Amino acid sequence: MDRLDVDVAIAGGGLCGLALAVGLQERGIDAHVFEKAPALRTDSATAISMALNGMRAVEGLKPGLSKEMYDLGLESDVKHIVRIEGKPQITIPVDHKKGEFFMIGWRFSQELLASKLEASRIHCNHRFMSYKPTEDGRGVDAEYLVATEGGHETRVVRAKVLIGADGLWSNMRKQMIGDTPRYLNFVNWNAMIYNPGGKVFKYAEGEVHMLHSADSNIVGYISDLGHGYVLWLLRILDEDGSLAADFLDRSSGKKDAAVCKERALRHLNIPGWEDLRGAIEATDPELIYERRSMDRAPLDKWSDCNGHAVLVGDAAHGMYSALGMGARTAFEDAHQLTLFLEEAFQAQDPSTAISEAVSRFEEVRVERIKRIHTYATELTDRPQFMPNWTLNLTQKERVVRLNEFLLWTCQYPENPSYDPQSKNWGRILPHSDECQALEQ
Repeated sequence: MDRLDVDVAIAGGGLCGLALAVGLQERGIDAHVFEKAPALRTDSATAISMALNGMRAVEGLKPGLSKEMYDLGLESDVKHIVRIEGKPQITIPVDHKKGEFFMIGWRFSQELLASKLEASRIHCNHRFMSYKPTEDGRGVDAEYLVATEGGHETRVVRAKVLIGADGLWSNMRKQMIGDTPRYLNFVNWNAMIYNPGGKVFKYAEGEVHMLHSADSNIVGYISDLGHGYVLWLLRILDEDGSLAADFLDRSSGKKDAAVCKERALRHLNIPGWEDLRGAIEATDPELIYERRSMDRAPLDKWSDCNGHAVLVGDAAHGMYSALGMGARTAFEDAHQLTLFLEEAFQAQDPSTAISEAVSRFEEVRVERIKRIHTYATELTDRPQFMPNWTLNLTQKERVVRLNEFLLWTCQYPENPSYDPQSKNWGRILPHSDECQALEQ
C-alpha cells in the first residue's frame, strides 16, 4: 500500500482547505491538500461577502492576499428591499465604510487561493475514507481511495496533523462525531451569470438587492459582483418538506436542468419581483444550481487523536447563509490554526506542541463560533430553530442586535469570544442561564 508522509494533510480542496494550505506554505510547513474530485472545483454559481473579519484573516495568511481578492470582487452598496403587494416598497440601506465590505464570486476566490499553492501540494482524485492515530500517538494515518486509470487503489497519508476541511457533508466529521447535516426547511436556486452591461437581464450596477416577501417565506438576491458578473438567488420556505422530498441532486442524473429552472419559476409569481423573475427566465438552465439549505450542529470539541486530527470550516460549523459568515469564519479558522501550528512546528517537540496548539485553537474558536452559528440559525425566522426569548423581539430590538453583532465580529482578531462594550454580545448573553442567575 502506497504511503505519503507530510507535515499537514488537509482533507478537502474548498476555500477553507486552500486558505489553510496557503498560510502554512507561506510559513515553510509541508502542507498538502487532498481533494476527492478529479480537479479542484472552480464554480458553485454563488458568491461570498467579505467584511473586516474575513479580510484580516486572509491578509494574515499571506500579505497582499486580501488586496488581490478585493480587486477580483466589487465593493457594493447593499440594500434590503421589502415588497408587499398593495404597499409602497420599503428600502433599507446597509451602511459600510469604504474598503470594509465587498462581494466576490466564489469561483474567483477559489482560483486565487489555488494559484498561490505549489502544484505538487494539491492531490485530486483522493476520496477520504478514514483515519486512525499512528502507533506512537504522534500523528495520524489517513486512508484515501485514489481514482486511477485502472480503477481505484488505496493510499495512506501519514501526517503530524490531519485537518478536516471537507465541507458540510464531511466524511471526517462522520467518523469523528457520527452526525449528519440538518435541513433548515429552505430550498435555494442560484446562478452566477456573465452579464456585462445588463445584456442578458437588467440589474442595478454596483448594488446588492436583497428582496423579502411580506412573511419572509421567500427571499431573493440580485448582486453585482463586478467585472461583468451578476449573482441571483431565490430561497423558498419548505415548511412541510415537500420541496425537499422532491429534491434530487442534478449530479445523480435524475433531474435535468430545465426541471430545476421550472421549479424556481413556479414559486415566483409575486407582484414587484419581476426583476428577479426576469433574471431567472433569462438564465441558461445548465447554469442554475438547486440546493437544500443545511447546517451542522455546533460542537464543544473539534478535535480527535489528542489534537492530531481537527475539523475546520463547514465541517466543524456549517451554518445558515443569511449572515454571509460561512466563508469569513472559515478564513478565520484557517488564519488562527495557521498561527498556532506555525508556533508548534518551531517547537523542540512538535508532536506535543501540536496537541497544545490545537487545544488553544479550540479555546479561541469554539465559543465564538457557537455564538455566530446560533445567531445565523435565529435568522431563519423559523420558531423551531430560534431561542424562545427571541420570538417576541421588536423589529427595533432585532436591528440593534444585528448592528451590535456586526460590530463585534468585525473586531476580529480582537475580542474573539465577546464584545465587552455590547449588551447583546457581551461576556454574558441576554437570557442565558448565567444572566438569569445574576438577575435573581
